[in-house]
Amino acid sequence: MSDDISLVMEGALAVIAVVGVYCLVVFLMERLGN
Repeated sequence: MSDDISLVMEGALAVIAVVGVYCLVVFLMERLGN
């Protein structure tokens, strides 16, 4: 296990978390808007 792999894994998890939160916010905004 090199440090590069762990860095990529942390980066991927961060991106997935940000995208998930963004999708959740957009979904809630659409639900509240209608």
